[in-house]
Amino acid sequence: METLIWLVRHGKSARGFDQAEDPDLSELGHTQAEAVARQLNIHIQPCAVLASRFLRAQSTAKPLAALWERSVIISPEIDEIPAPTWMTGVNLPQRRPWLDVMLTESYGALDPTIESWRSSLLGFVSRLSAPTVLFTHYLTINALVGAAMEDLRTVVIDPGYCEVVTLRVNEGRVELL
Repeated sequence: METLIWLVRHGKSARGFDQAEDPDLSELGHTQAEAVARQLNIHIQPCAVLASRFLRAQSTAKPLAALWERSVIISPEIDEIPAPTWMTGVNLPQRRPWLDVMLTESYGALDPTIESWRSSLLGFVSRLSAPTVLFTHYLTINALVGAAMEDLRTVVIDPGYCEVVTLRVNEGRVELL
């Protein structure tokens, strides 16, 4: 059985990764969320709406959920890539150099926390059995697209804010459409 999955990167955040733990959307981000909701509403039938635990993903999902009169289901499985355990307690500005390096890495030899996150993410999405819209994050989308392309790089595409990427789950395999 084939299942369509739409990945939506959250709208523009009010603050950066190195400035806030869990920022909401900026004014532009809210406008982007409204626009992508209208587009998705035109092109796909109402289905499950999932968002990561991060506020920016939830705020991006809300306009579509409202159009479809659905609740946003919070799904930690589609959270952004976790910072490695050695970064616990590291102040926010020190996170940027780690992220910059992360964007050039490949899976297979990363911190065990990150490898586990990717494995859980792929398992979760490969088990989805009904059409679903996932409001998530840059590296989460890249992990899924990379798996579909059999590419271990952490970055294989450059999705913009509120960009939609369509996947198909086919017999437990994730495929890029």
